[in-house]
Order: sequence, then structure tokens, then C-alpha cells
Amino acid sequence: MKLFEWTGNPFVDTSLMVILHLANKNEISELSYEDVKDVLGDGRELANRNAKLKSFTMVFGTNNSLYQASYGYKKGKGPSEKNLKIYVAETKGLLDEIGKNSKLENGQYVCEICGKSNNFDFESYYNKVCAEVGEKVKKGKVLGRDWFPLSGSLGSDAQALPAASRAMHICPTCLFSIHYLPVALILLGGKSAVFQSTSQSFTMDLVTTIVDEMIARVKAGNSDTIGKKEGTKVLTTRLLDYFRRLQEEKRWSNLPDYTNLLVWKFSNSGTGADCELEEIPNNALMFLWEAVHYGLRQEIDKLLSKEPKDPRFQLLTAIREGKDYERGLYPYKKNPGANVELFVLYQLKICSVTKRALKIAQIIASKYFNLLDDKGKKNIKSEIFNDNTNKSKVRRLMADMAETGELSFEDYTQLFPEIDRHPIKVAWKGWNLIRFFLYHPEDREWDQKFSKIEEGGKEVKPHPLIKKASELYFNDYVERKGLERFYKDILEEFKRGTLKRKWLEGVFSRLAAKGYSEFTMEDWDEFCCDEDGNPVLSELLFQMRLNLANLYGNSKKEVN
Repeated sequence: MKLFEWTGNPFVDTSLMVILHLANKNEISELSYEDVKDVLGDGRELANRNAKLKSFTMVFGTNNSLYQASYGYKKGKGPSEKNLKIYVAETKGLLDEIGKNSKLENGQYVCEICGKSNNFDFESYYNKVCAEVGEKVKKGKVLGRDWFPLSGSLGSDAQALPAASRAMHICPTCLFSIHYLPVALILLGGKSAVFQSTSQSFTMDLVTTIVDEMIARVKAGNSDTIGKKEGTKVLTTRLLDYFRRLQEEKRWSNLPDYTNLLVWKFSNSGTGADCELEEIPNNALMFLWEAVHYGLRQEIDKLLSKEPKDPRFQLLTAIREGKDYERGLYPYKKNPGANVELFVLYQLKICSVTKRALKIAQIIASKYFNLLDDKGKKNIKSEIFNDNTNKSKVRRLMADMAETGELSFEDYTQLFPEIDRHPIKVAWKGWNLIRFFLYHPEDREWDQKFSKIEEGGKEVKPHPLIKKASELYFNDYVERKGLERFYKDILEEFKRGTLKRKWLEGVFSRLAAKGYSEFTMEDWDEFCCDEDGNPVLSELLFQMRLNLANLYGNSKKEVN
């Protein structure tokens, strides 16, 4: 039986990584019992370090031997010599128990953490330790949260599971290893955190970096846990540092597609003990990897320096949840927002915006910007499209572009994808993209720089009925009255704002009268009205206008 193997438990595996690192080994299969004995030594180094680490009580609480007041522990002074002596005896005793179980094939118990068979009797072990250090033997001693985080217990422990009828059984290997966990913890959003990943080397590198930093801190007299008062920033900066190192050392040419990171955030203290799991998915990690690759680290550091204290509104939370980071990326009052390259990379990798949509947004922003006078250009407001007047101006501009062929109906649907069809509604996102590019109308080098990055999202297809209705109506009108009359009667009237519900009802009625399916009264209700039967026509009319302008522009080119 192998003494040391990965267990799948994040607490134990992180602890084993610490031992592996301190033993200067690379693979868990290389770790022997003698290696672990060398790491523990006489046990004083581990005891003294854990006595200083503030993260120790996050793992074991204050009922453990290092913090027992009855053994001499005093707040402000720390553990007494007796505290340290008992703690050393406990850890060395657990290591002895590991040795006893080393050749066991079929034991009496099964560890509820790692699943291994063993003959470890916790009460007997504990009483033996008490006898060794001259303490009174206690009958009925059971394993609880002061021995393994979140393990629950019987008796007065508030965290005992409602259905529990006995204490957990945990093998000596898991109980021993966990004493190396405090040095590998960081604080993330106010909770202790450990990591798991689909890439073992990824997790190992993160853990060993934290361990080296914490040991150096303790030697320098700083026992604070890494990440104190930093929210989620501590993890973002570590991931960026790690990716930079990997790229400089050329260990990986790219982050593997399957790599993700699981963050276990937990508390083992008082009545608030709990645990939550957060996943940082592959696309979020890829965004950070690409940001380092394209030299955008400083730009991310600028965002991090200005992010709010509330973790819900921080950058890592946004990229983990795949949300736009409006508080940092976009200009707002005196904050200029991100530079174009970081903004575009974020939209491609995190928000799944297509390059086509980004290019269209920048072209529209550039044309709108050039229509402004000098004063208007200097005084663009970040919330410009909260004003419907400005939105109307941009929509008129888009209609003009559709007429000249600079904007297709398909382009528009990429920038303003549908979020509902009955009646048709589009996402606000397009306005956000345009308002960002109003601050960067001519900064277009990103297209060349990110030429090797794939499209961020999927192509969005236009509403088929709008396209069909427009084409049938256009062909019918031009056939009856000619192309120039169509321009005068329809496109110019659209510009004057006179074509509204009555005109659209006429379009439907004419197409229905000509026998085209999908234009009945039932279709009208489905196409144009909300669930209460009220017409919602603004977006529908605008998309009809764009499509008709496209059709006119294309026909005009053919005539010429």
C-alpha cells in the first residue's frame, strides 16, 4: 500500500503538496515515510511556525493543544512550552501511527477522507499521547473540528451534522498532513481558500509559491495570512505572476484548453463554519494568460488598483462569472477606463462578443464622433446613451450607413443581438460598445494585434420574418412604383418619422392579401405585440427600415 497518494480532498491534497515541496520532491510517488520524517524532524519547527501563523486557528480553531489555556496559552503571548510540547507529541504520534499502518492491507476502519483502510483508533492514540506528556487520560475523546476542518463532532459542537450519530473516522495520514495546511492558505474575500485544478502542476505551483512566501514572512516577523484586506485581488495577481513566469520560462506554449481552477473558500470558526466552491473556468484563465502574452499586465494592474473593496464588484468575480466589467473597463467620470486592447480582449474572451461586432461598433462610433463639433468631442459623457436623443442620432446614422452599404442588416444584428422575439427586443450591450469606442474612435491596431485570436462568440442570424417581410414588400413596391418612388415614399418618410404602426399594418395586410403565409392576424399578434396584446413596434420598425435601406442601396448600385 502506498503511504502517500492524492486523495481528492482539497485540504489534504494541499497539505501533501506542502510536505512534497518541503521534502524537495516533485511527484507524490517519490515521497517516502523517511522523507516525511525528515520534514517533521523533532516537530519543533512545525510547532513554532504554526504557533505564529494567524491562519492556524482558521484551520483548527482555538480548542487545539497549541491554544489550550489550561496548558498555559495566553492571548498576546502565545503558546506556553507545555502547549508546544503536547502539540509536538501529537504530530509525532500521528507520524508513528502512519508507520504502523504502512504494511496494512485490510484494516478495521475506512478513512472518510481518503478512503484508505486502516486500524487507527483515535481514542487510543490520544490517550497514549496524554500519557507520554504526563497529562490525564480522557475517556471518550472523539475527533472534531479541532483536528480536521469542517469534520463536525458529537457533544456540544454546534457544527455536528443533524443526522450524525458518531464522530468521523479519519486516518493518521490525513490527520498528520493537515497540520501543513495553515502555511498554504490565502484569504480570498475574507475566507480561507485552497485550490484544486484539472492541472496538478498548476495547483502545485500556486501552492508552493504561497508556501515560500509565507515561510519568508514568518521568518521576517509577519504572521498575517496572504490576502488580508485584498478581496479577490490577491488571486488575480498571483495568477498573472504565475502565467508570466510560465511564459518567460517557456514551460507551456499555451494554457491547456481543459484547465480550470476550483477555489474552496471555507471557515472553520465558531458557529459560522461553512464552505463554498467557486470555479474559475478555462476562458477566464485564458483571458489572464492572453493578457500577459499581449503585454497587458500593467493595464490589468491599473484596473486592480481602482477596483472597489466589495468582492462582488471586483475584476476576478466578473471574469469568473463571465460578466462585463463596467466599473473598470468603461470610461466613467474621471476614470478613463481600460485601453482599447484590454477592452477588446475582455470582450472577446469573457463576454463572447464577436470581432465583427467590435469593428462595427468602432466604425459607428468613429462616424458619430466625426459629426460632433470640437466642443462636443471634448465633452462626450460616459453615460451618453442614457439620453434617448443621442440614441436617436446614432440610429439615424446607422440608417444612413445601411443606405450606402456601410452597415448591413447582419452587421446590426451582430452588434444588437436579439434577447426576445415576441415582440422583438435587442440587448443593450451594443450601446456600451459604441460608447466605449467614442473615446477611442481611431485606435484600430487591436485588429491586427489579435489576428490570431479566434472570434469571441457566435454569428447571430437576423430575424427571418423581418428579412422576408422587407424583401417581399420592397420587391412589390418597386415593381409597382419604381426605385426612386420607393426612396421618396418610404425611406424619406422614415427619416421624417411618419411611418409607424399604420404603415406596418398596411405592409402586413398587403402581404396577407397577396397570399403570403406568416402574415395573418395571428402572426401580427405574435410578431408585434407583447403578452398583453399591446403593440411594441419601435425596434421592429427600425430593423425594417435598416433592411429596406440595404435593399434600396444594393438595387441602386445595380442600376448604376
